[in-house]
Amino acid sequence: MAAGQSLIALNDLLAPAEEFAIVAGDDPIEFRAALRLIYHKFRPHKVVAPVPGVVSDELLSLVPLLADRKATRGEVTTYLCKNFACLAPIVGVEALRRELRIEEPIEPGPSA
Repeated sequence: MAAGQSLIALNDLLAPAEEFAIVAGDDPIEFRAALRLIYHKFRPHKVVAPVPGVVSDELLSLVPLLADRKATRGEVTTYLCKNFACLAPIVGVEALRRELRIEEPIEPGPSA
């Protein structure tokens, strides 16, 4: 059992984390669709910071990944960072789908 746990710890140490900062735009359905895309496939080293509105100072103090993050053109905007470097903002659900290479349709989740 300890050997298995050691391999998990080694994997966590060596594998780069994927950090997703998702800022909602004007459409809450689009925001939920973006979250479903990120959670669609198993990504063992992902960190997700969803922001359903404006980033408050309190939230920013807890999650520095959200610094200077905002929605672009009123669309859901995803900031994907790996190895302490962020890609250009991914604007919209279809752009996120292309970035994550998800081709199959995603079932709509419950509306919350």
